[in-house]
Amino acid sequence: MQAKLDDLKLALLELDEQLNEQSFEDLAEKLNAIQLSFEQIFTHPELLSPEQFPALRDIETRYSQLYSHLVSLQLETKKELVGLVKNKKKIGFYSQSK
Repeated sequence: MQAKLDDLKLALLELDEQLNEQSFEDLAEKLNAIQLSFEQIFTHPELLSPEQFPALRDIETRYSQLYSHLVSLQLETKKELVGLVKNKKKIGFYSQSK
């Protein structure tokens, strides 16, 4: 089980680096892999030793932080796209009025 926790920590670190670089190519694949790891760990919680619970809490906290960061990036991108669409419409109206 420790190996799965270590793999999960590594996956979260890679995800964090990818978000900081704003590289979103295989982001969905990595998120799915992390989700699968969580499912495997929580399917068999009896395999966790009491010493591993603090590490799991740390992983869960980091995952929550990354998720929040990802949601904020999504909202930012959506806001930028809405602004671009509005500007495009304004340019279209301006061009038609000439």
